[in-house]
Amino acid sequence: MALSPRLHRSTQHRGFALPMTVIAIAGLMTMLIGLLLMVTMERKTANSYSNAARAEMAIESGLADAIATLSPIVSRDDTIIFRLDDPDTPIIAATPSHAEREQFFTFGALYDTNKNSWRILPFASGLTELSAGTHHIDASAIQHHLRNFSTEILAPLGS
Repeated sequence: MALSPRLHRSTQHRGFALPMTVIAIAGLMTMLIGLLLMVTMERKTANSYSNAARAEMAIESGLADAIATLSPIVSRDDTIIFRLDDPDTPIIAATPSHAEREQFFTFGALYDTNKNSWRILPFASGLTELSAGTHHIDASAIQHHLRNFSTEILAPLGS
């Protein structure tokens, strides 16, 4: 029995829909994965840009703070800048990644003629201004101030 031309054509195309559906779904999945990768990369780029902007603002803020701290000292002729070794740990021991180094604090001093005393301005975070001596700078008062200083108060600032 011979097949009619119409019946013969339908047997040639049988099973055609399933492979086309699988190919279409595979194509859509590929596009979806590509879109997700692109969105993830865009989010990472936006975070990097945001972090860079924050870092730049932090640098500018730190420089402005440093300039504000140094301006009263360097703009006058009757000031001094000095350093004191850390009274507790003057030398920090070497580690595998760092060489042995000195631990010291830098200060500026202004003579306050109204109070007849030296105003000591620390150039370190967390230390406060103090008065030390009337005619000479009293280093023991500064060392006492340093001994009472704790870096633990600075720990929340870095968080």
